[in-house]
Parts: sequence; structure tokens; C-alpha cells
Amino acid sequence: MTTMTIHEIARLTGVSIATVSRVINGTGRVGAATREKVQACIAEHSFSLNRHASSLRSARSHLLLALVPDLGNPFYAEVIRGINAAARRQGYNVLVCDTGAQVDNERRFFEMLKNHQADGVICLDPETTQHALGQDAALLPWVACCEFDRKAAVPYVGIDNADAAHAAVAYLIGRGYRRIALINGDPRFLYARERERGYRQALTDAGLHAPAGGVVIAGDVAMEDGRLAAARLLALTERPDAILAASDMLAIGAMLAIREVGLRIPTDIAVMGFDNIPFACATQPGLSTVAQPSVRLGECAAKLLLDKINHPDQPSSGVLLEHELIVRGST
Repeated sequence: MTTMTIHEIARLTGVSIATVSRVINGTGRVGAATREKVQACIAEHSFSLNRHASSLRSARSHLLLALVPDLGNPFYAEVIRGINAAARRQGYNVLVCDTGAQVDNERRFFEMLKNHQADGVICLDPETTQHALGQDAALLPWVACCEFDRKAAVPYVGIDNADAAHAAVAYLIGRGYRRIALINGDPRFLYARERERGYRQALTDAGLHAPAGGVVIAGDVAMEDGRLAAARLLALTERPDAILAASDMLAIGAMLAIREVGLRIPTDIAVMGFDNIPFACATQPGLSTVAQPSVRLGECAAKLLLDKINHPDQPSSGVLLEHELIVRGST
């Protein structure tokens, strides 16, 4: 018996993963010629279906897993709040699992789904980590939240991070700032890569460029990481006059660093965050930020997952929610 996956069957036959899934499970509409081609390929390669996945339709635990890379990030807490609210309305409980964005941890929790201990997974891990589980996408109910690959056969919900970062930088430029720096997160994350892309594009559109040394990758997204990253920016020969941080926690840390060297916000240097966590409005001055609809992201992810559980043959869909620029005293 081979270990050929459903992805390989799809590639060999030139059809979609969803079509292979329909043939295997005997569901949905598939043309006779296509069905015969897929069945012949399955027979030729002795493909064996993992029946754990298909049996999930009848064996319900009413438990959903939410895989989170860092429980210490307040943004994820708000997303989980949305997931939990939507799940409870449908009679489901949610188990929050801190994966540390590690593939092995993610795979271990995913085994709970395969072994009928959970009905579905909402994954907030980096999309690069999710790729390790890609072969199960067509057979197991899971949804990508915030971090996603549009080409994967997995429902997803998020925002357009590049467009959001572009809007933030365009606002700063409109306020007269020209030396705009970026404190970014781990480039394993889609949000970090896309926010840097939007940041650079906004500068280019305005005929500007990133200051020399003006893009700093923070070790993590905690407040102290933001403080250390901002200290590097403040030590540059040509100090930036504004900082966009890829998360509010990084931005709040940057504000601490600015005060430590006796500079004023925003008179000497402006700060813009990202996420609009509850604490963002409590800083002095209040933190301008790009608001993600965090609770709605969680609610939408739970709805997509429950739809997939209840209607497994429905095509996967993606949803992008709107961001909002929140202007406070820091800019």
C-alpha cells in the first residue's frame, strides 16, 4: 500500500482536490468521464482513504480546536472571544491550543481531529506552518484565520494586510511625515510579509523610500520587543520622524523607548500601531492604529468551520473583512 495523498491523486488526474474528495466519498456532482479517470488512478496507485476523516460526519464531539501561535498576544484573545461566542450559539465548546507556531505541536493537536476527539479546527498559525497539514485539507474540517493561503483548498478569513498597511503609511505621509520606519513581525507570518509590502508600496507611490536601517524585525510582538526595536531606530544617524509598528504591542513598546530618550509623541516622532487592542486607547497619548475586526474575524471563522462540518461537499470559500484607520493622539 502506498502513502499517496489526495493531493497527488488530484495532480495526476488534473482535477481539483475537491473533485477527488467527491469521487472518494461518493458525494456531489462529478462527470462520468472525470469520475472514471479518478477511480482508475486510485486503483492504479492503491490509494487508501483515511476513513477517520469521513467518519467525522456522524461522530460529533461538539468540540472545536483553536490553534493559536501566542496566547500572550491580546489580539488573539479578541479573536478567540469571537470564535467562542459563535461556537456556543451552535452548541459547541472551544479548546484553545497554544502551538508556539511549531509544526510538531500543530500536528499533535490535529491528531485530535483525526481521532474524533474534536469536530474541527480553526488555525491562526503562520500559513507557512499550515502547509505541513495541507494534504488533509480536502478531507478534514479546518479553517485558516488571519493567516491563509488563497491557493489552498481551505476556507479562510482575514483582512487585506497590504492594503491596510498602505492606508496607514499614506495617512502618515498626508500628515507630513517623510522618514517613516517599520517595526515588523516574524516574516514566517503572512501578515508581516504583506504589511511590509504595503508599507513599501505606499512610500514608492509617494516618491519616498524606507530610511536606511529603517525596517527592523522584532524578535517577537511583545512590548519589550517593540521597545528594543525602536531603540535601534532612534540610534540611527537620521532618526525617523514616524514609526509604523506591525502590532499595537510593538507600538506601545516603541512609545516607551521614545520617552526614555526624552522625545515627545507625536511632536518629535509619531507612532502608528496595528490591531486596535483594547489597551491602545489607554496609552498617553492614545495610540493611532489600524483596527482589525478581531471579534468578527473569530465569529466568521467559526461560522465557516461549522458550515464545512455540516456541509462537507460545499466548495471552500475565503472572506476578507474591512480594516479601519483609528486616529488618536500619537500621530
